[in-house]
Amino acid sequence: MNRPECTWEAAVIDALGGGGRGSMAAELRAHVAVCETCAGLVDVASALLDDRATALAAARVPTAATVWWRVQLRARREAAAGATRPITLWQGLAGACGMGVLVAAAGFAIPSVRAFVQWMVGLGPWTRGVGAESAGWAGVHWAHPATIVVILVATLFLVVMPLAVYFVHRER
Repeated sequence: MNRPECTWEAAVIDALGGGGRGSMAAELRAHVAVCETCAGLVDVASALLDDRATALAAARVPTAATVWWRVQLRARREAAAGATRPITLWQGLAGACGMGVLVAAAGFAIPSVRAFVQWMVGLGPWTRGVGAESAGWAGVHWAHPATIVVILVATLFLVVMPLAVYFVHRER
């Protein structure tokens, strides 16, 4: 419902801002008693002013010593975080190099793994091509279970390890 504007609204707001209903002049109080718009304004503003006074009374401002201590603590934390950034970078690079070595070792070991699986299981349809003629990447059978396991493990480390490092070293 839209109420008509009153020319006294600005004066009522100024009077309420100066100290509430008690600071209003007698003429203004008489107008508020007869004007529905200004009476609603006084009701709402009074409720807001009461809430403000309650909040101000309940507010606990810390002492200067507490504020100084917190600032010093924050500065120390930020300095420590700045000092560990290069270490984190080198750890990430070392982890990436380690993963590269692991993938390279797995690539060289795949024919050996397949030969072991062939020896354990015996000759089956999925172990064909394992032997001297399949040494190296050209002879790798990508559907071979050992190959799939090595690829899955390498992928797991390539994805999970950087995520783990990120979650461990992220700022909270």
